[in-house]
Amino acid sequence: MHKQFHIKLQHDKLPRYLKQSRAMHIMACILLIIYALPYLADFSDNWMMLLGISLPAITILAVTLFRNKLVRDINNNRVFRILEGGFLLMGSMHYLQADKVLPAIVFGMAALFILFLLWMEGRILQDQYIVFEDSHIEVELPLATRTYAWNELQAVMIRDEFLTLSYKDTTIQQLKIQPEFIENEEGDFLFFCQDRIKA
Repeated sequence: MHKQFHIKLQHDKLPRYLKQSRAMHIMACILLIIYALPYLADFSDNWMMLLGISLPAITILAVTLFRNKLVRDINNNRVFRILEGGFLLMGSMHYLQADKVLPAIVFGMAALFILFLLWMEGRILQDQYIVFEDSHIEVELPLATRTYAWNELQAVMIRDEFLTLSYKDTTIQQLKIQPEFIENEEGDFLFFCQDRIKA
């Protein structure tokens, strides 16, 4: 008999999150290009800085605009965010040393926001599951994982693409799932849940 069940959650908001993620990549790249432009004035002395900042920015911008499937990959996205955050932080420190307070604040805040997105997208872009174990239930949400004890539940039901958790305090939680049960596994799952609730 199964001791654990993993059921994949459907991520209906993923297309919207991906659009927002792409918009943030574009914003970060525009800021980096703005940071790189002053180095054009003295190209012979600053060509390494100009290329070092502008090439990654233009590459990420091109990938975001024309090859957005690459941005969906969590590992590619993580590399892009680290580059963006690092260069924006470098820009903030550069402006701070030049006593340009406002650009330093703008680039510093943008860097912190990009690094926050790095953490957030690490959760949002990966597959999320609801995990049923002997001792508890874990529901993976975009920004947190919630844990419920079996004694909080009254019933667990599956109908079509929806899994319903009915709690003893009369609240109901419906989760859209991608059921991938093999033969008889759904029956085993419901029996497992009923057994844990009665225990």
